[in-house]
Amino acid sequence: MEEDLHKWWPENKPSDEMLWKEAFANQLDFVASRLKYVMVPRGPEGYGDESMAHHEKVQKIVTVISTHVSKSIRLPVYKITWDWYGVTTILRNNFHDWKVSVESEVPVKINPHLLFDPKKQVHHVYCEGFDTSWVYKPYANDKSKFTAAIYDNYSLFTLFHLIRTYLDERKDK
Repeated sequence: MEEDLHKWWPENKPSDEMLWKEAFANQLDFVASRLKYVMVPRGPEGYGDESMAHHEKVQKIVTVISTHVSKSIRLPVYKITWDWYGVTTILRNNFHDWKVSVESEVPVKINPHLLFDPKKQVHHVYCEGFDTSWVYKPYANDKSKFTAAIYDNYSLFTLFHLIRTYLDERKDK
C-alpha cells in the first residue's frame, strides 16, 4: 500500500461524533502543510519555485504506506521521501507521540539530545502500523538509519530542520 496523502485523507476522515476528529485533522495538516516543506531545497526547483512541475513533485513526497488505530480513529503511517537529500522517513503519531525512522544515504551528524534520547532503542511494538523492517537501531548506533520517539510537533519539525541544515552544509563544502 502506498497512497498519496491528499487522496487518503478525505477517504478516511473520522465521523463528526468522534472526539479526536480535530486532532486527526491537525495532525494531517501539520504533515501536509508544514513538515514536508522543511526539507524542500531553496533556489531553482526548490522552495519558492512556483512551477506546476515543482508543485506536483512536492505534493508527491508524502505518502501513506500503512495505518494504525488510536482513540478509535484510523491514522496513517507516513512515508516522506526527499530524493534531493537522499533521505526517507517513516513516521506515525498516535495522539501521544511520534515514532520516526530516518534513513539517509550519508550519516547525519546532529545533536539530538533535546529532541530525543539518542541511545534509546524504540521497540517495534510501540511503532504502531510499522512493519518490523522499518524500525531501526538508535541514533547513537547508526547515524544514517535510526528510529526515535519524539513527543511533540515542534521537536519533530526541529529534527527535520537539523537534518536538512546538516545536509545543506555538507553539500556546500
